[in-house]
Amino acid sequence: MIALRRDPDGIVAQRGSQLVKDGTQSFRISLVGHRKHCNQHIDQLCRPDPLVKAMSGVSNKTIIYVQAWRVNSASSSSDAQVIIDQPTLIDLTAKVSNGQITWTPPDNATWLLLSAWLRGTGQVPEDSPHTNGISYVYILTPDIHSALHDKDTAIMEDSLEVASNGYWMTKFPAEFLKRRGYSVADILPILLQKSSKYLFVFSDADLTRGARNDYWDTISDLYVDYHIKLIKSWATSKGLEYRVQPYRAFPLDGIRAAALVDIPEGESLGFTSIDNYRALAGAAGLAGRNIISNELGAYAKSAYGTSWAKVLSTLNPQFAAGVNQSVLHGFSYLYAPGAVWPGFAAFTPTKGKAGYSESWGPRQPTWKHASDFTNYVAKMQFFLQQGVPKHDIAIFRPNGAVDNNYIAPLISPVPEQGDPGTDNGPTLTASAAKKILGYAEAGLPILFIGNWTDARAYGFGGLTGDSTAIVKSTMRKLLKLSNVVNVALEADIEAGIAKLGIKPAVEFPSGKMEAVALYQITMDGRLSIPLVLNSKQAKLVSIIPWSRNKPRYATSTTSQAIMYDSQSRLLTAISNVLLAMNLKTWTLNIDDWQPAEGSGTTGDITATKIVKHELSLTSLTAWSGIAEIQDVSGIGTYRTNFTLGTASTSLSSDMGAYIILSKFNGSFRIKINDQQLPPCDPFSLKYDIGAYVVNGTNTVEIDVASSLLSRMRVVFPDVYGGNERQAFGLVGVTIQPYAQAVIV
Repeated sequence: MIALRRDPDGIVAQRGSQLVKDGTQSFRISLVGHRKHCNQHIDQLCRPDPLVKAMSGVSNKTIIYVQAWRVNSASSSSDAQVIIDQPTLIDLTAKVSNGQITWTPPDNATWLLLSAWLRGTGQVPEDSPHTNGISYVYILTPDIHSALHDKDTAIMEDSLEVASNGYWMTKFPAEFLKRRGYSVADILPILLQKSSKYLFVFSDADLTRGARNDYWDTISDLYVDYHIKLIKSWATSKGLEYRVQPYRAFPLDGIRAAALVDIPEGESLGFTSIDNYRALAGAAGLAGRNIISNELGAYAKSAYGTSWAKVLSTLNPQFAAGVNQSVLHGFSYLYAPGAVWPGFAAFTPTKGKAGYSESWGPRQPTWKHASDFTNYVAKMQFFLQQGVPKHDIAIFRPNGAVDNNYIAPLISPVPEQGDPGTDNGPTLTASAAKKILGYAEAGLPILFIGNWTDARAYGFGGLTGDSTAIVKSTMRKLLKLSNVVNVALEADIEAGIAKLGIKPAVEFPSGKMEAVALYQITMDGRLSIPLVLNSKQAKLVSIIPWSRNKPRYATSTTSQAIMYDSQSRLLTAISNVLLAMNLKTWTLNIDDWQPAEGSGTTGDITATKIVKHELSLTSLTAWSGIAEIQDVSGIGTYRTNFTLGTASTSLSSDMGAYIILSKFNGSFRIKINDQQLPPCDPFSLKYDIGAYVVNGTNTVEIDVASSLLSRMRVVFPDVYGGNERQAFGLVGVTIQPYAQAVIV
């Protein structure tokens, strides 16, 4: 880009910011000046290099536009965002000769001279070995195809890993004209970005916003028409389903794309908001799909350092957003050239440091407890995939507004909240506004958030039929309907929905409750069940018809818990009848996992040796606080005894106990008197062991498995030494006796 102005002696060329994008479309300036101001430094001033250099190996480029735009008088060519006047566009493409142009600005204002070139991205796969194109092997042989066709199988496509400051294709101008009704050349400067920041804006903010919306809509159209639909058609012809992550960091309409595939999928790595999953759920619901998949458990810089509890803390909230299928990331092959102990890891190192989690499998100490995790997930997913998802409301906006007890999917097309450099009012396409009006007139309750009396068109205003006038008139009709409510703030959502007469399917109790009910049938026939959940915890509640005589139930209690025994008698845990016991003295036996051969880089790099450690503890502390085992990774077995009952007061049949663990790091299993407890919820840490304890001496054994990170820090310090030592191991265990009584 070069800024130009006229003076009495001729052209003054002022070299401004070189506003160039990397990737598919690059921008260079070629200018020939005249008279004395441009003659001396013509190459330096008039042939600036692209702002972003071409990637290695990219040399071909084709000029597609040369334009002049007048810079608004309120702006300077050195501004971070230069303001230009849209009606002043002058197309100079035909004047280019041998890469040069001679042109005189029509007035004394400052003008932008912009040239646009088309070039390749030069993008290559990540910084690890990849197969060359000519070396790819055809794997869909007749035998494999037959095997796939006989199974309920899906092909999987990862998220779009494309990198550019702008997106283009050779036929983009023609596609844009066909879909939007005007030339993309009319809006070219305000599409240019550097480091995700726009470089130009029109003096008319509505035009800027609308033009960018049209551009991204076209990108979404092309992604759907020339990518999603084609692959979906191919997969269907092969008897396969199409599972895809239909999104990228740029403003792609992934909701629309997700509605067209068999299985839309999200990811815990790239999704920063629970709303991202609600968007997929909204798309799947509208399209009649029942599976919302998730790539689970990838965390940056967490290779060999991820616990099952961390994965669960990610997964459980996703259940509430509609996820009902999780695919664990990941399970690496054992061997590959250059692999080191404990085997080839597909996701680490990254740039020489700890990469992405995780290479699950027997190489990990926590794999011993994997079935506890997978059985829980399988059970949750089975029930979540039954029936038809139902929602209180659908949120027609990009993010937020999903609290206040309402479980809501997001639907498309979504209104925009505004772009950098423009004002932030609600926007809507005219077609979407008319569709919503139709739903409202059919009786659908609708809640708008924000000042929707000032809604404007989503597209490029006067250049399309999608005008602000149509949107405003449609919104006026909508807001007059009795089943449409407009609230000012997200904080007003609950009041707005109440005004519509909608009750949420699930409500949380408010206020202080002295008594907690087992369950109640309310006057309006709703079921009230007391649930106490810790952060990141989930619970499955099944409601089924009772085929026999319904047992009696409690509606309130002051005790700790109420439950049925095996004879369907109603029991209550009434109080803590004895003092709690803090278990301090333990024997700890640790299997320390280390490379079997040398430094883990030679010989059998998958082989692991076990080094035994035995410690007698008088108090519990994390392994990282014990010098002998501070760098140990492996499995530790804690053993101790405790006594219930005394010679004078024996443990009666109506007594039991809880085992309570202080919060700690590591997956675990518990045995009481050599009897294995069912898998323990890591977010509870309080477990009923009444069915396992006896009068007198009781033994407790707790297996704790760590990640492999502590050992990896020692074996490969250059890669993993920058990660903090993890504090695995028990830090506190308490036994709390209780008494229970049959009340019915």
